[in-house]
Amino acid sequence: MTQASASNQAPLPGRVWWALTIAVLVAASIGGVAGIAELPLDSHEAFVAQTAQEMHNRGDWLVPYFNQQPRLAKPPVGYWLTALTATAWSRQPWRVEPWHARLPSVLAGVAAVGFTIWMGRELFDRETGLAAGLLMTTSVGYFNYTHSARPEMLYAAGCTAAIACFARSWSLAATASRGTPYTYGMWLAFALATLTKGPHVPAILIAGFLVFLLTQRTAAKTILHVLRPTTGLLLCLAVALPWWWWVYRAVPREALGQSELTGSALRIGWSNLLDPGFVYRAPTLILPWAVFIPPAVALPWRSPRRDSARLLAWTVAVMIVLMSLGSRRHAYYLLPILGPMAVLLGAGAVDLFRTLAASGSPASKRCWGWILALHGVGGLGVIVWLWGFAETNQRPPPAMPLALFLLALAVLAATGVRVWWQAPQPAFHWINSASVIVLVFVGIGYAGEARSSRRYLHANLAQAIPRLVPPEVPLAAWEADASVFVYYAHRPVIECRSPQQIRTALEHTPTHRLALVSPPGRLADLQNQFNVTVLREVIGKEPDEHCIQLLELTPLVPSQAQGTPP
Repeated sequence: MTQASASNQAPLPGRVWWALTIAVLVAASIGGVAGIAELPLDSHEAFVAQTAQEMHNRGDWLVPYFNQQPRLAKPPVGYWLTALTATAWSRQPWRVEPWHARLPSVLAGVAAVGFTIWMGRELFDRETGLAAGLLMTTSVGYFNYTHSARPEMLYAAGCTAAIACFARSWSLAATASRGTPYTYGMWLAFALATLTKGPHVPAILIAGFLVFLLTQRTAAKTILHVLRPTTGLLLCLAVALPWWWWVYRAVPREALGQSELTGSALRIGWSNLLDPGFVYRAPTLILPWAVFIPPAVALPWRSPRRDSARLLAWTVAVMIVLMSLGSRRHAYYLLPILGPMAVLLGAGAVDLFRTLAASGSPASKRCWGWILALHGVGGLGVIVWLWGFAETNQRPPPAMPLALFLLALAVLAATGVRVWWQAPQPAFHWINSASVIVLVFVGIGYAGEARSSRRYLHANLAQAIPRLVPPEVPLAAWEADASVFVYYAHRPVIECRSPQQIRTALEHTPTHRLALVSPPGRLADLQNQFNVTVLREVIGKEPDEHCIQLLELTPLVPSQAQGTPP
């Protein structure tokens, strides 16, 4: 089923490979934790943090609640892990901090890198596994979503573990060895992924595995041996189904029927395939390593391990095609195949450089020189951009990021000199290239200016609400995302979609006062219907969409309602 790997280089010794693997996992950890405590939560992250907070406050760990209402958008694993992190590190009173919500994503990202390294080693060789781990660690997709409390990286880790287990079981089937534990490991990983975000991606991945096995003309007996569909599915259901059953009993059926848990957000249609959104979004997750797509595309036809390459290629292709049937085009939907993409690109890059080295051509040295030069230019560009951003916001340039960028450029310069005078082993190139990117990512993580200013503005206003609005005055939001204000203001928020709903909320308040968060562009509409006092306004350097106001509304008296000046 798999062929022996042809290599023009001596394989990495076991001890060296393990040392380098540990170094990659450490780098993945360092890059992942950079800045997770300093960065304010965005609206989607606030859902996770506040839901874990409300589950703790209610003492109900089975039905997620947000803003005092059942939150049926996602299963509970992300909330459970956030609460577990907060329990381990939170002081009294018990409170979910931003980094509590993000740490599970960091740990899941490190685990996904580990499974990716294992996958690359099992399907190809040690150097490919190492290269794949480095590519994933230094990818834009990894950095962005380990810095997010969303459950995307948790989902990706579960799916990557399942793919790696399937790859191991398949490779053992070629030698008539028992791969059953790995098959059940695959189903267990799918069960945990299902409890993280849902069963849709596990179902797609199983379809990809089946397509691959059928295209390989695998015997039916072997397919059943590798997939164990009956007992494996029973194991998956035994782990995942009890929570769904409990929610079905605890939540009104009409609310559950309209929730995302039932797939209401997935509108399937073949016409959606005409939009190639995922085709060009997939490479954005693996940047800056998309340059290795051409040699990776050639692997299923020319590589000595073409069967291994085809397994990953079919997994990626089926995922992209079936996800394209949906109406949504978010790039993070493809995070579960970030690991397989990293292995394919790593294998393509290793194959390319081995071919160049075997030819005796200096092209290998020049190629790595160009890659390092591009990293250097990118690092300098980020430094200049951050410095200019800080100046436009009248803030001092962040010292730690700039120091890290300078260190990255020093590593780059030393590597360039080494490459110019002597062509070292390929592993040396991978480590040095990755070290530059990791240092740049760490700098970006600690530089708040590298993120949207909108999250800072909203968080600052939300944190001021407890001082500006008495507890007895209700808080509402109109054309503003309420989730951040629910979390940072420590109180429920009435979500209004029209002035009429604002009026209804005001009429039902005993104090006849209502605090409202809204964009400044709506102030004129409100002044025609309410007495309006501006309590706080935050304005960024961006257009109106980055501005937000906190208002106090009281009813107009009859003479004012008829147009008489107050």
